[in-house]
Amino acid sequence: MAIYTYVTNAEITEFLIGVLNDATFVYTDIPIIIRGDPDNSIAGSAFDYVNQRADYVFDDPVGASKTYLLNGDGSPNLFSPEAPILTITECVIIARDDTEEDITLVNPDKQLFWDSDTGLITLTPNGEVYYGIEYGSTYYTLSVFPAGLENVRIVGTFGINAPPIIKLLQMLVMFKQLQFQQPHKYKVAGNLVREQIGRYEYQLGVLGFDSSSKTASLDTYIDMLFDQLPKINTYAYEAI
Repeated sequence: MAIYTYVTNAEITEFLIGVLNDATFVYTDIPIIIRGDPDNSIAGSAFDYVNQRADYVFDDPVGASKTYLLNGDGSPNLFSPEAPILTITECVIIARDDTEEDITLVNPDKQLFWDSDTGLITLTPNGEVYYGIEYGSTYYTLSVFPAGLENVRIVGTFGINAPPIIKLLQMLVMFKQLQFQQPHKYKVAGNLVREQIGRYEYQLGVLGFDSSSKTASLDTYIDMLFDQLPKINTYAYEAI
């Protein structure tokens, strides 16, 4: 199931009330092109930006089963389109005449093995070879995935839940885009130069990052958060 936001309207309102120090702010003050509208399957520009830059769309939450059609290449190995692999509940080799052969997933005759973290799927752990199958007019020893286009179907659950940091990134990117769209309203909060709390002093809105003074611009802070996102293995396949 597609998702169109990591943050709820209530979270957006709470966040920007705090940033703007304006108790009258409501999420509908933000244009839909930036905020999006999940109820009508509209992804806003902030959501799109974080996904493009992360090169991944996190699940929220993980749980829905996904189906992928992969290309066999005559080798014993395939890579999952997503990692980590949480479960694989079906693996089928599809012949040219559309007949299907199920790969056994459970012991004692288990034929399929996978590495959850890397997404590697294999038929030949430790060099073992399993019984053969008919694939069209050809008989194969089940030690490889026969070469073909979208001839291996896997079904399972993949990926990780959306981490809290991705929510913060979506709201910060949203705020940054609002500064360009309505600078008279949003530049005030974004251009704070200095704030002192007791003996501690912070500088915001300056360009660049100074490791000695620990000051950062909004852009630099966003960059730092992107660097802290979980790294996900992805490949160019499409879920169906």
